[in-house]
Amino acid sequence: MTQQPPTTNLTSILSSSSTITSLSLSLNLRTLPPHLPSILLSTLSFTLLHLLSTPLSHFLLPKTYPSFPPSSKTDWNLRVVSLIQSLILGPLSLYILTCQFFIWPPRGLIERVYGYYELETQMTDIALGYFLWHFAMMLKEYKKHGMQMVLHAMVGVGCMGGVYVPFTASMTAWFLVYEVTNVPHNVYRFLVRLGRGDSMLSVGNAVVWILLFFVFRIVWGTYATVAYMWSTWMVWRTPLTREGLGEVEFAVVERGYAGGVKLCVVLFDCEDDG
Repeated sequence: MTQQPPTTNLTSILSSSSTITSLSLSLNLRTLPPHLPSILLSTLSFTLLHLLSTPLSHFLLPKTYPSFPPSSKTDWNLRVVSLIQSLILGPLSLYILTCQFFIWPPRGLIERVYGYYELETQMTDIALGYFLWHFAMMLKEYKKHGMQMVLHAMVGVGCMGGVYVPFTASMTAWFLVYEVTNVPHNVYRFLVRLGRGDSMLSVGNAVVWILLFFVFRIVWGTYATVAYMWSTWMVWRTPLTREGLGEVEFAVVERGYAGGVKLCVVLFDCEDDG
């Protein structure tokens, strides 16, 4: 069963702002205002973590970290934030996937594509905050990382932002679970920087990395991509009417008309034939 966005004092203030409401509606991001505090908190948290990574690294590695050249320190600090976000989003996505497939009631096609779910959207708040921070950092380090990383961050922001239509909110975890593989990847980068790239610890980490990459990015990633494309294709072909969907899934579509926003604008033009 789909849910409704949360309401707190701060979210009420943001939701009542005519500027924020108008901007959200113009972008078809109906559920964005209630989640803005969490998104801002996530962005600020990753920014603060990045700022603290230098003194923290000085404290933990008092002899090694100061010896790094400036470019290596910059890369190290970015890796610290990347590791922390992967430790958060990877396990959280895996937990949500476990609940979706084994604990929670099955979701129909329309619910899967257009439903709003609080836990999944809260996870998106964290992910969007990270990608906003990542985008800012890639712009700052453009000369070193190039346009491909700027585009990577932009795609991340765009994909996470679309969840607030809401659109495929329940499927976000299907792809954020890839972050599980970034944990050993970042560990490897740290070990190389510490001169332990050929140690037994690095070899064991590499084995874990390869296994996780195969399971989550190749096997699961192939299934998730096919399932995602199939779901959106089937929705594109499905008449959004009470007769075509049934009461339960049509109710999901009806919620999309609240406030004048039509959920299906992401894929196609809707008709008021309900």
